[in-house]
Amino acid sequence: MTTTGDILLFDTGKRLFFLGINSVECVMEAEDVFFMPGLRPPVMGVVTYRGEPVIVVDVKEVSGDTGTTERPYTIIIAGDGKKTIGICVGGQKPSVTRVNEVKISDEEENRGGRGLENTEVNGSPAELLNWMELYDETRKILSERGARK
Repeated sequence: MTTTGDILLFDTGKRLFFLGINSVECVMEAEDVFFMPGLRPPVMGVVTYRGEPVIVVDVKEVSGDTGTTERPYTIIIAGDGKKTIGICVGGQKPSVTRVNEVKISDEEENRGGRGLENTEVNGSPAELLNWMELYDETRKILSERGARK
């Protein structure tokens, strides 16, 4: 499959990720993410977005990058109108990029997982971050937290 259009591109220091621009609600900066006891990585905590709490995941945990997450945090709020998640990219500033071509093999598209590996964005290796899967994973982590009480 080959697609074109605008994407939000961000780097964890170890891997390059992208999101389709249509799934991005906003990019915000936060000095802190509110800690919630009993949560495990990749969940960092919670921020407030439009008066509502939004669970934030650390993309470095997702990517396997062992570096520290820099402050102030840049948080990408991704959603579809029903589900919303915050994706912390540390101090990195994502960029909106017009892609001429995103090449995704049919095998990778059907593979599932956190994202698509072996994908190219304008000729550079990148991975589509599957924010909906991260959302589902955070819901599972939150339900485990409630079950332990």
